Amino acid sequence: MSELFEHKGYFGSAEVDMRRGCLSGQILFIEDIMVYEGKTLENLKANFKNAVNNYLETCETLGQEPQQPYSGALTVEIGEDLHRETTFQAKITSESVDEYVKKAISNRIGGMGGEDQKRHHETVIMLVIIAALIILFNLKIL
Repeated sequence: MSELFEHKGYFGSAEVDMRRGCLSGQILFIEDIMVYEGKTLENLKANFKNAVNNYLETCETLGQEPQQPYSGALTVEIGEDLHRETTFQAKITSESVDEYVKKAISNRIGGMGGEDQKRHHETVIMLVIIAALIILFNLKIL
């Protein structure tokens, strides 16, 4: 995993340019292409900060809004079946689709790990077994 620079809410990469014998990087997560170079890591980081500052100053001079790395909106195409299931699950949990998806992403990224996840899976398995027993009992198989 690579480390990222951060300055004023913007993130930048650090790469080794073997062909040119220097370090290089780019401001990430915006459409504008802003690159920087350096001979040392400290120099590269300073040039990243300068690139961010220059980008913001240029936008101000031109009267344009600088792009923000994250707007808080995320457009994802998930397919018809997953969309239907997501909408269904949100409805039965009395949540909006947005709330349901936010919780699902949060749990996947780090909200539920280790023992919590194991307990969750054990609970789901137990509920499935109970539901199956109820169905079998109602069908008078048991």
